[in-house]
Amino acid sequence: MNPILNNQCKHLANSDVFLDRKQLALKYFYTEKTLANWATRGYGPPCERVGKKPLYRLCCVKDWENRTFGFPGEDGTPGRTPAGKVPQ
Repeated sequence: MNPILNNQCKHLANSDVFLDRKQLALKYFYTEKTLANWATRGYGPPCERVGKKPLYRLCCVKDWENRTFGFPGEDGTPGRTPAGKVPQ
């Protein structure tokens, strides 16, 4: 299974940098509520909870960003083109 879709990061724990929901909302110009809705639907960057606080691993956010905005993922899977279509 894809670790990004299961909200499980495959990256090394000692290199983790986390963003909270407010920081991520500022980065992408989304509201915190939008990110919360995405997290409940399994869309958007993978979210982890530490206690009640949702956190996003920067490495996973970058991987999601690359896949969403047109660059290949770290595992070589194609990203989306600007038109939103998966390249053939």
